[in-house]
Amino acid sequence: MTKPRIPQQNPLAVVDEQARNASPFQEKWTPGFDEPRLIPQNAAASTTFDLGRNLVVNSETAYLLGLVTPEVDHDHTFDVPHVNVPAADTVEIDPLDVLRANSSVARAGARILVAQVAPAEVREGLQVMFRQDALLRTVDPAPFALVADGADATTSPHPTHDALFNWMNCPSYAFRTKISRSDRRSIGGDGLRAAIMIAVVKGLGELADNLVLKAILAATPAAFSLGAASARFSRFDELRALVGTAGTGAVVGQDGVLRANGIMAELTAAATQTVIGRFMRTAVAIRPELAVHAHRINNNGDTELTIFVNAQAVVSNTSDFWVAA
Repeated sequence: MTKPRIPQQNPLAVVDEQARNASPFQEKWTPGFDEPRLIPQNAAASTTFDLGRNLVVNSETAYLLGLVTPEVDHDHTFDVPHVNVPAADTVEIDPLDVLRANSSVARAGARILVAQVAPAEVREGLQVMFRQDALLRTVDPAPFALVADGADATTSPHPTHDALFNWMNCPSYAFRTKISRSDRRSIGGDGLRAAIMIAVVKGLGELADNLVLKAILAATPAAFSLGAASARFSRFDELRALVGTAGTGAVVGQDGVLRANGIMAELTAAATQTVIGRFMRTAVAIRPELAVHAHRINNNGDTELTIFVNAQAVVSNTSDFWVAA
């Protein structure tokens, strides 16, 4: 039976607080001396953010994520959402659900593949290292052909498309920001770390879009046509379009639905071109442990926050994608 995973507090808040209170010196005692030597050290702290564990946030943060709906005060209108809740009023959210909700490629059908923890094994007293190879495989229909009497059947290549990848070779991506003393003292400063945590989780969805679309466009896909999609055994309801910042081929119908070249579409800021295809044949491989670092940079208590993530796009066959004309 799988053990339940303990929810986690906001890791940005944890390391930021530790870095702000960390000593800039380390005491080193030397025999024969009454006073220690003070050795300078970085006022820093580090932890991990586990995408596989629920994140504990207060109700106001959950409202900013769109996961809860506050009571509406019809006598007042606020430009900035404001919810008064006690500090103990918290909810748990799944970071992967937020990632998928903020990824256009995931909503179009792309899978988010999260690495599993490698099994620990000791052989003859030595820790065994594991190489984590994986693949994304898609399957085309087998091409049956007419066989004349007395003739041999034609040998065809495998009707499969494999994209091999290795979890240990996932490239690293980072986000860094600074929280100053004035930021903490200004209006909303008490919730700034929670807001940055929201931005990080949403940013993972944007990173997924960027990686997948970049991998597709690197293959220089041809212009879209229904005939080209038919030649790739596509069903019409499998096709999705992601409209880039140039808005190529995008039209909003009288029914209020966005389409590109007649295909159901969604907006994305991750590319300029409009990409059409079968996004369920793509994936984003991501390691679940994000490294979170905080560093106090001066005596005012200003801190720098840095988050690292390892991820890569996996596309089994770029022939399943086209660009809008």
